[in-house]
Amino acid sequence: MATKIVQLESRFEDLKLTLIKELKADLISELRSYIDVQVETIRNLTDTITRHESTISVLQTTVQTLKNENDNLRKKIESDVDELEQYSRRQCLRIDGVILGDEIESSESIVSMVHGFMKDSGVKCTDMVIDRAHRVGPIYRNKENQKCQSIIAKFNNFRYRTMFYQNRNKLKNKARIRLDLTKKRYALLKDTINLIDSNHLSGVYVFADINCRLKIVDSTSSESTIINNIEDVRYFLSIT
Repeated sequence: MATKIVQLESRFEDLKLTLIKELKADLISELRSYIDVQVETIRNLTDTITRHESTISVLQTTVQTLKNENDNLRKKIESDVDELEQYSRRQCLRIDGVILGDEIESSESIVSMVHGFMKDSGVKCTDMVIDRAHRVGPIYRNKENQKCQSIIAKFNNFRYRTMFYQNRNKLKNKARIRLDLTKKRYALLKDTINLIDSNHLSGVYVFADINCRLKIVDSTSSESTIINNIEDVRYFLSIT
């Protein structure tokens, strides 16, 4: 009886080991199959992500290209608009430091005042030289505490406008004549002067020529160029 029990126990142990081995093999097979599925899924996801990343990269490049083109187009439009606006002002001059009387001034009296300045500067002209003139800008006070307001004058003849501007220093303290620059060019002029001053650059100066183009000059090297934006200024200063 004891022998049979031992035999049964031995057979039972063998059966248990066999079952464990078979279950283990099945589990390993299922686990491998599951892992293979997951690996394939991950591989597919990786491929999808790679494709999406590639697409995103292409889109980013396209967006950057369009942004650059848009920026260049905007700058060109702004430059063209500024050029047109400046061209419309090319026959105008601004006269600063003109005392403002208590009485209301007519346009005729302001035109007559400009004629007087022209004669004082040595420019002989007829009454038909000036198309129109009027006060412009804020009222301010000079050193003598007198109220002043600038005058803008539009000339019918560019030659007389140029002659008057070139003879402006003959007016001395009576008035200050300057070109009628656009806001953009006037701002660039001031920014350039500030940049030159802040870098303590001796011999470098900027001015508006008779055609209202801004020009920067380095007298030490005789280098000069027309500037249209602050980047032009920085580039010029880096090579002077």
